[in-house]
Amino acid sequence: MPPAAGSIGDPTLGGAALTVYNSAGLTNDVVVVDLQAGGWSRVGGSSLKGYRYKGVGEGPIKSVVVKADEITVMGGKDKWTYTLNEPRQGSVAVRLRLGDMDGWCADAPALAQGKPPSTAKSDRPDLFKSQRNAPAPAVCPAVPAGGSASGAFLD
Repeated sequence: MPPAAGSIGDPTLGGAALTVYNSAGLTNDVVVVDLQAGGWSRVGGSSLKGYRYKGVGEGPIKSVVVKADEITVMGGKDKWTYTLNEPRQGSVAVRLRLGDMDGWCADAPALAQGKPPSTAKSDRPDLFKSQRNAPAPAVCPAVPAGGSASGAFLD
């Protein structure tokens, strides 16, 4: 559930941070994007249904929508600094902190396809396609130790 309006998790008051990192331990890639409070609005009027972030300028994140059981992030392109220049990623995790409240994460392995199943076509330099509908992890994977937070952007 989205945090209550006016709570420590309300991103319209405290902003948010999106962290994307390699959760397989194959790289030290870590990207942190600061999503300023001014870019957030509430969804649903008097009956809060969630929050929407609209990126400002040419930042790496264009939009984020947080609703019950659903988080959608749109972004990437030239301003995105998570690299795919390694032989493999294995799996990639995403964490979303709203205000001062941690709690949302996803972790998806590379898509295995074919017979026998292989990730060779979906996990290679310059391409990572994740398994669709990967279940939420019981615990968020650890951010790589010594990982470089390359790209703390302010939108």
